[in-house]
Amino acid sequence: MRAPRLADERGIALAVAVFALVVIGALVAGIFFAGRLEQQTGMNTFFAAQAAEAAEAGLNEAIASQSSGALLALPIDPDPADASSLGSLTVNAGSRVTAARTINRLSDNLFLVRSLGTRADANGAQLAARSIGQLIRLVQADIEVKAGLTALGNVTITGGAEVSGMDAVPPTWDTGVQCPSLDSVAGVRYNDGTLRTSGNGTFDGDPKSVVDATLNPTDMQSDFNKLKALATLTVGSDNPAATGPAYTG
Repeated sequence: MRAPRLADERGIALAVAVFALVVIGALVAGIFFAGRLEQQTGMNTFFAAQAAEAAEAGLNEAIASQSSGALLALPIDPDPADASSLGSLTVNAGSRVTAARTINRLSDNLFLVRSLGTRADANGAQLAARSIGQLIRLVQADIEVKAGLTALGNVTITGGAEVSGMDAVPPTWDTGVQCPSLDSVAGVRYNDGTLRTSGNGTFDGDPKSVVDATLNPTDMQSDFNKLKALATLTVGSDNPAATGPAYTG
């Protein structure tokens, strides 16, 4: 007599095959998901780099385009909400990469420039943003101009030379140029000696001339050294030779 079978194993191969297909499908889906995630991560990194480069380019362009007159015209206000706009910079036409720049005047000569770089999609939605800022200081030589011409000893204005202490905005300057208020000074300031003209030489001012016995070579050299400290271009000693203040006396 044959013993009965405890279980019927018919159809187990189908179940194993289905299970294997499910596992393989899950593995394939996981691989595709990981690839998609890696691609998206790479795109996000690329967009962030574009935004950062736009912010840096916008900052550099904003600083380079500033003038002392425009900076000094800003009100002193450190609040970022009251920052003055410096406009938007498009890095490349059609690239949807831009930089918005602002500036705050923190004190008399200290300014904070900010640049926010963004990368947007075709619909204008922001994909990435990076912000950068830089403090800049306006350095000015503290020189008090007291005359159109300051000299030591005898002064002769000859030829067609014109010396004037009358303050005025040059007529060829753009109307948008911001200048300090007009303040006329003496035409010629000298310490002693004689003042004369020769030929068509003229001088004018308010007053036309003034004798200042306190003038000395040390003070005149000091003013020149203040300007020299701000120089951004160094010229060789032989071109021109011995660049420096010229005075007599």
